[in-house]
Amino acid sequence: MHLEGNISLSLIFVNWYYKEAYFRVWKYIKAIQIINFDVFSVRILFKTLFAPWKRDVISYEGLTIKQRFEVWSLNVSSRIIGFLMKTFVLLAYIFAEAATLIVSVAALIIWPILPLLAIYSIVFGFTLI
Repeated sequence: MHLEGNISLSLIFVNWYYKEAYFRVWKYIKAIQIINFDVFSVRILFKTLFAPWKRDVISYEGLTIKQRFEVWSLNVSSRIIGFLMKTFVLLAYIFAEAATLIVSVAALIIWPILPLLAIYSIVFGFTLI
């Protein structure tokens, strides 16, 4: 009787580990990607890629031609700075996604092997005694 309980418990563990928990890991990976997308505000960055940095724009009203040219150059500079900063943030997002992808693939590959590695480690440990 006792052996049957262990077998059913082992089957329950195998069913949970390779089915339910494995899909839960997959859901966590997808959630991390969504969080990365949200943390880096990718959608907003693409919408405002050419917008001025911190919305820093100077008005042209009541200025001479020389002053208008100076204001125009400052506004263009603000847009260039905004573009560069947003581009760097997008590059950071790409690097974060690449790192997430590498770790995720490694986790999905290693996950099924972990119980076998644990059993091997226990057996190997007993052989060293």
